[in-house]
Amino acid sequence: MSNKNNKPQRTYAIVSVILIHIFLALPYSFSQPTDGSPFFEPQLSALQRQQQEMSSVNNTVHITKSSTSSYNIVDSQTGLVGAFDTLYLITGSSDSLDSSKKIIISTIQDDFNNSPTIGYIRLDNVTEEIGGASLPASVVNPFADPRMINSTITQHITSAIDSAHSLNNAMVAIKCDFGMIIGEWQCNHHGII
Repeated sequence: MSNKNNKPQRTYAIVSVILIHIFLALPYSFSQPTDGSPFFEPQLSALQRQQQEMSSVNNTVHITKSSTSSYNIVDSQTGLVGAFDTLYLITGSSDSLDSSKKIIISTIQDDFNNSPTIGYIRLDNVTEEIGGASLPASVVNPFADPRMINSTITQHITSAIDSAHSLNNAMVAIKCDFGMIIGEWQCNHHGII
């Protein structure tokens, strides 16, 4: 009877020894890095790459421009600029907007300086009433010069970005409305997330 009782125990012992050797040899059956780094390091690098990619998405700033213009032709000879309006939508994280403030401003200034409407930006809505009719006022130069235009763009965008950054929203949209009259220009920020 002792032979019958020893057989299952010997089988368990042999199976246990085999399993122990398999589990000990299992890690060595995978390819190992040759530089001495741990086996799981490539997985960590992939995770770090993914975090860097997500970080670069969070550091992205988008600027979208929408402009409208209308032109009046009088007596088939004279072309006068009617109404025009330029909207810029700037989106990104509050940190990315703040760190990219100078390039945002210079991008919009460059775009605006190359606009055909830059010479038609008025200082104010200058009109006089004479006999109940609204007529253009007699002003030497009612138009804003490029230096004043660029300065106003800088002031409005800087103010909007600084204000949005102080709220520390994850995502921010800044809408700048630069129309015909420089005194009516504005930039407003809205937290998206």
